[in-house]
Amino acid sequence: MENNKKQIVNQNYVVLKSAILENKGVVFAENKNAPQPFVTWRCHVEIDKNGQKDFNFYWGHYFSDKSAALKDFKNRIEELKEHEKTSILQSLYSAKINEKSISKSAKNQTMER
Repeated sequence: MENNKKQIVNQNYVVLKSAILENKGVVFAENKNAPQPFVTWRCHVEIDKNGQKDFNFYWGHYFSDKSAALKDFKNRIEELKEHEKTSILQSLYSAKINEKSISKSAKNQTMER
């Protein structure tokens, strides 16, 4: 069976693992020739009209030790999940406040008539 999956490479590091939530993610990558051969990056992911993912990597943590890098990868996934959960709750709270404001405004307009 042939593997047609395209390798993702950034700064000569090959992405080995990734975790994507919506359009944000964390990756674990390796460059065997680098002084610190392991890295975790945060990233933004955009999908083009052909369904191809385009990664914008930032905020790298570099490691000499693979197990430390994998631990960081897992921790960053949890941080990302927590951040996304907080963002969703803040959006719901804002929507609820906005809904109350609209209802109050509508009530006031009805009373004025």
